[in-house]
Formats: sequence, structure tokens, C-alpha cells
Amino acid sequence: MDLRDPIWQGISAILAIIGVIVTIATYVLPDFKAGLKKWLKAIFDSPGCMTVIIIGCLAFICLPLVPKTVNGVFSLLITPTPTPTQTFTPTPIPTSSPSPTPSYTYLIYDDFDSGPMPAWNPVSGTWQMVNNQYTITDVTSETDWASGRSFIGDPAWTNYEVGADIHLVNIEPRINIARIMVRAQDVNNYLLLEIRDFDVLDSNWSRGTWYVVQNDQAIEKPAAGFSSFLTTDFSINIQVNQGIITTFIDGVQVSRWGDAPYLSGMVGVGVASRYPTAPTSFDNFYVRTQP
Repeated sequence: MDLRDPIWQGISAILAIIGVIVTIATYVLPDFKAGLKKWLKAIFDSPGCMTVIIIGCLAFICLPLVPKTVNGVFSLLITPTPTPTQTFTPTPIPTSSPSPTPSYTYLIYDDFDSGPMPAWNPVSGTWQMVNNQYTITDVTSETDWASGRSFIGDPAWTNYEVGADIHLVNIEPRINIARIMVRAQDVNNYLLLEIRDFDVLDSNWSRGTWYVVQNDQAIEKPAAGFSSFLTTDFSINIQVNQGIITTFIDGVQVSRWGDAPYLSGMVGVGVASRYPTAPTSFDNFYVRTQP
């Protein structure tokens, strides 16, 4: 029972007023006092009336507790089943694994920092180091061509990659030529790539031509030729696999051809130039097996 409940406070006020009225009437009105005594005596003398009074008092006291009790019972009986909380587990995003780095075995690597490897075999021209690069020093005139070839490796090599950094100055038409030899049976039989500038002044466009050299006679393979926009310094990579020859310049494929007549052989470099100040030169030369 909450005595602060407005209903209970209202009932208490009514009872207080009744009590005051009865008290005043008892002292002011003698007949009312006599009648009240007679009425009360009759009530207390009657068991039925006393029972009603007691039940009424109990009901008066207990009724305010009934709603709370009923609500409590119903809350226990009709408590809704709690909805299970769903836990969201995000699906992990698969991460791509980096591509494995190709594994190469280097048969030759020459950075020329300490001069050329002793295994180089110059067969023509005077090969020396100029600015830590491998080149010939026979060029003395801008009107007369000078050339040279130098070989290295094992004639039994079959499938491999050969590459180098090439310095090829192109300030006038046809002043420098770079040559790479692969599958060399000997110094007179091999596959030859020749890179030269176009006959255009101050042009960076260069032309690549493949030859099959037999008994020192060069036979062009027209379908294998290419044109490429080259800077003064560029890198070359040639892959020889069975009868297929694939050429890359600065990582871009520029040529692919087949039916190569030689299936094994050495490698080599060559220079032809009429520019004494800066003939074609090579750096970071390598031969490696294909992964």
C-alpha cells in the first residue's frame, strides 16, 4: 500500500471528515449521541455485522496490493521469450598472394665494373672499356665504318635468355649499330639481331633486323623484323626456346619468330660505328636459364 497514492489520500480525507462530523454531532446533538451508541451496540452485538466490518477493513487494506500482485504474477506467466541476438561475423576478404618471383640460374653476368670477364673472346675489333662499358676503340672517322665482334659461352647451351643494357647514340642517320648474337655454333654460324637507327636525322626510331648467318653470310628473316622507339640507353632481352626466338626491349615484346636453324650455341655482342665520340657500347650483360 502506497500512502502517497492519490486514491488512498482521497479516502483518508473522506474518513477524516466523517470522523470530525460524527464527533461534533455527538457533543452537539444529544439524540444523535444516543442513537449512535444504540447503533454501535447493535453492530458489535451482531456477529454478522462484525464479520462484514472485519472483511471490509481487510479489503480496504489489501485491495491496493492486488493490482501489483496480479501484474507480478502475469509478468511471470506471460513474459515473452527474448529474441536471440544475432551476431554478425564478417566474411574475411581473401587476399591475393603475390606472384612468385621467377627463379633464374645465371650462366654469365658481367657488369664490366672491373673490366670484361676473361672468358670473352674478341674475334674482330679492339675491345676495351670506355666509361665502364664494353665497346670497340677502332672508330676514328665519321666517314669510315669500324666494327667488331666478341663471343662468350658454351656451344652446348640450348634454351636460355640473353640480355644487356645498350648505349646507342643516334644524333645522325646511320652512325651506330648494335649487334647481339645467339645460338652461335662458331664465329661464322649464328643467329644475329642488328639494331640500327632509321635514315632520319635526330630520330629515336630504330629498326631491328634478324639474320641467320651461315658461313659468315647473313640471310635476313623479314618476318622477324621490327621498329621501336628507343632512347639512347635501353635494355634488351632475347629468349631462345627450341626454335622460337622472342625479343623484348625495355620489357616490351617487339618480335617473335620460329624455325630457327640452330638449337644450341654461344652468345656474343657486336658493334658497327662511324661515331668516334660515342660508339655503341654494352653493360650488365647476362645469360640465364629460363624459369
